[in-house]
Amino acid sequence: MRWLLKRWWFWGGMLLVAIPIVSGYLLLSTDDSPINQATCEKIQLGWAFERADAILPPEVSLSVDAYDEINEVCACKWTDYLDNQIIVRFEREKGFWGRGEPKVAEKKFVPSPLSFAERLKRRIERRIRALWPKPEPPIIPLTEINALLPRQLKSI
Repeated sequence: MRWLLKRWWFWGGMLLVAIPIVSGYLLLSTDDSPINQATCEKIQLGWAFERADAILPPEVSLSVDAYDEINEVCACKWTDYLDNQIIVRFEREKGFWGRGEPKVAEKKFVPSPLSFAERLKRRIERRIRALWPKPEPPIIPLTEINALLPRQLKSI
């Protein structure tokens, strides 16, 4: 067995097998985005914002696109790393006893406008970042920071 490890053709063959496996993992594996048509269909009309937001994981970004104070209408948009979007319009129910909390009045899924090559590039970048995550900066206690400051800054 030891003689096999010394042969160049063995390592060449191992490389030829490893490259397609790694490439297939990075390129072809499906990365299911939490922003899709099925998730949009899970959001029901009449739901409160908290319940609609609870369906989506924290890695998607949320932005409030429009807010109308007169009609009390709000449009929220959830976006993932591939630019898929779920747009939800919230309206306050107007009743006899006053105003209720905002409820889902309309929802819409907008697929990503990116080309296949751009989506593939973003998937690869995301996978590589997941393999080598950036370390979080250390938390330095305030007492140590004060000890590192020059005396002139401490007196200010």
